Order: sequence, then structure tokens, then C-alpha cells
Amino acid sequence: MSVETIPTTCESCPRHRAGQALIGVVGWLIAAFAAVSVSIIPYDFEESICGVWGCFPPIQALVSIHLLWFVVLAAGFWGLRRACPRLVRPVGFIVAAFASVAISLMIADDLPHWLEYLPAGDRHVWPKRVGYLLATHTDVPMVQSWIAGISAVIVGRRVRGCRGPGIPS
Repeated sequence: MSVETIPTTCESCPRHRAGQALIGVVGWLIAAFAAVSVSIIPYDFEESICGVWGCFPPIQALVSIHLLWFVVLAAGFWGLRRACPRLVRPVGFIVAAFASVAISLMIADDLPHWLEYLPAGDRHVWPKRVGYLLATHTDVPMVQSWIAGISAVIVGRRVRGCRGPGIPS
């Protein structure tokens, strides 16, 4: 009689692997719902936060959309790490590089125009204008992409291999 060894982990079992992926997706959906739920927190600033640099939208909505972008990008890198961990670092580097270029172009496009209309005594607030630009441009997640890319580069240093049929891990 031969004795078969029972594997201690079920990573190779398709049923358990699919179950782990399903639990992960449900977790990311709950995180996305939690991020969007931040916008309904009852807190009201008497006035909107305004200055020479511009006026912010409601803070809860701003925080909510930024958190949602973080969740979306983190879920994407989580999926990439599950599919092919070897690609996490190069993809993170590419994402961070594109985000750096996009942030630089946005600042280079806006800041000179804004400074030419500003009185000379108020030009010292240009860092606040840069912060305002980065905080209020929520259509394209530049800052979140940069942070996610740098994080992926750091995490990707410790990961090797690809999973899949016939591919060694």
C-alpha cells in the first residue's frame, strides 16, 4: 500500500483558489462601499475652505473619491499580484512614472497662468495652489497612482514567480 501525502496548503486546488479570489473580491467591494460611505458623514464646515488658491468642494465628497481611487488601484495591484507577482514591480514603476509625468504637466500647465493673475504679494501661496490642484483633480487619480505605483515597487521587490497552469511559482 502506498501512502499519499496530503498537501498542507490548497493553493493548487482550483476550488479553494476560486474561493479565495471570491472572498478577496467581496472584501474589495466592501472597501469600496466604505470609501463611498465617507461622503455621508454628517460634518459641515461653516464655510467652504477657500483662499487665494481656490475653494475646495465639500471635504467628505473629496475624501470619499480619493479613498475610492485608492481602493480601485489597490484592488488592481492585488489582482496582478495574485495572477503574476513578477509583474507587480515593473507595472508599479510604470504607473508611478506616468503619474509623476502627469502631476508635473498639470502643475506646469496651471501654475504659470495662475501666478500671472495673482498680485505679487500673494505669490508666496503657490504651494497651497499645488496642493489644491492635486486635491481637487479627482477625475484622474494622479497622486493615488503615484502612491500605488511606489508601493507596488516596494512590495514587488519581495515577490517572485507567476501562478498559472504550467508556470512555476
